[in-house]
Amino acid sequence: MESLLHWAIQHSDTTTPPTTSTLEAQARLRSLDPGIIETILGQPDAAKMRQSLALAQDQGRSRAERVQALDDLEMLVESLDNANDLAPLGLWKPLLGLLQSEEEEIRRAALWVAGTAVHNNPQSQSDFLALDPLPAVLGFVRDGEGETRARAVYALSGAVGHNPTAVGRMEELGGWRVLKNALEDPAPKVRVKVAFLLNTLLLLDTPQTQDQAHAYAHDTSVAPYPRAQKEFTTQTTKGRTRAAFKAEGIVDTLIEILSREGEEEEDLREKTGRCLLTFLEGGDDAWTGEQKETLRKALGVHSGGKLGLDQEEWERLTGSVR
Repeated sequence: MESLLHWAIQHSDTTTPPTTSTLEAQARLRSLDPGIIETILGQPDAAKMRQSLALAQDQGRSRAERVQALDDLEMLVESLDNANDLAPLGLWKPLLGLLQSEEEEIRRAALWVAGTAVHNNPQSQSDFLALDPLPAVLGFVRDGEGETRARAVYALSGAVGHNPTAVGRMEELGGWRVLKNALEDPAPKVRVKVAFLLNTLLLLDTPQTQDQAHAYAHDTSVAPYPRAQKEFTTQTTKGRTRAAFKAEGIVDTLIEILSREGEEEEDLREKTGRCLLTFLEGGDDAWTGEQKETLRKALGVHSGGKLGLDQEEWERLTGSVR
């Protein structure tokens, strides 16, 4: 109601004193039923978010109604401002509580909301990570149903992206082994998402200069999961990701995917090739002798399409196995 009143005042002629009719109009606005005002202006997004989550939690509602409420919430948190309001509104904990629902569709929809809220959003990401959700998310990547696993990878990508501290927590939980196994997931969508995530994590693994390390050590804005964080940190994982690729056999699995006869997922092949190129560019000791031989044969099979790489990238990758 106040918004409508302010609008009326802002669009009135302020150069002359208010007339009796103007004052009467303002008085009528103040006396309007709030329900009428709500119909005219619509509910604020914060109220919609609260209502959607309350409906999703209501076990007296049908499964379809609860899933639809989470879908509505997911659309609302596509807005960065709305996503950042999840913590002040106290909605993160009940949202994560839905990951314990007995209904697979509810768990899946809650993962989708979380993934959207933290995607490329450092503030919402820090609020999410403060609740230590990675054990549950990794559990869904490993043991959820097909579409649930895909949505869990989506949530995991948003949670650890641009965040070395979160990558470290994932490592503590055995996350590299989970991702390595997920490259062999029966669902093509999961395999593609995991290959993309692995490449993203390698990009975060660039060597860190002494100046960067000093700046990080003296900058409180990059403490683990700070509130009011406006930008992602520039801190890197300093080679830990690359080491995990070797130790957990992720490199072998990526090469095996390219070597596999009858692999029909072009998107997976291209993302795998991109990931191997990124790994190669992280250091000179990329391949063992056996890996080099296997990769050479695999690249020979894919020379026509070049795995979606440009000519220069293709030559760098093929040149590494000669």
